[in-house]
Amino acid sequence: MKALGVVSGIIMCILGGCAMAMPFRTFLGIGWLVGALFFVYGIQTAINAMQKEKKDGWTCALGVLAAVLGIWITFSGVQRALTDMTIAYLVGALLIASGVLRLMESAKMFKEWEKKQGVILALCGLLALVVGFFAVGHPIMTMISVGYIIAINLMVQGITMIVAACMMKK
Repeated sequence: MKALGVVSGIIMCILGGCAMAMPFRTFLGIGWLVGALFFVYGIQTAINAMQKEKKDGWTCALGVLAAVLGIWITFSGVQRALTDMTIAYLVGALLIASGVLRLMESAKMFKEWEKKQGVILALCGLLALVVGFFAVGHPIMTMISVGYIIAINLMVQGITMIVAACMMKK
């Protein structure tokens, strides 16, 4: 088990290094993942709908539709590119929404005399807004940034796996 953990950690670190070398391509791999997830979700939903005592035709149809959508996203380069662009814009929209909510929460803190926490939350909210608007305005930079985040996460997870394996007794 210890050797398997170390080998797995090394593989994760190598994958992280590859992702670091190609952050844009790493992000573009998300489209493949989304397509596969839609496909698996669709198949599972259709099977579950048909295994119930009272067959649910609409849920089964939804499952088949999701599976077809997954295949379409996976094997259509245009759809994968559109999916990737949508994800980049959604990252920006999520950051903008997060920033607005943090600013609203910080305003409540100012009213309740928790000014230190309110200032920190307001600064985080403003930072999220700036990064969110930048992400929406520059989706290619967002894709590259997310690719780097994935790469760093892979490396950290690989190092964590190696350390955990080395700490095993046998």
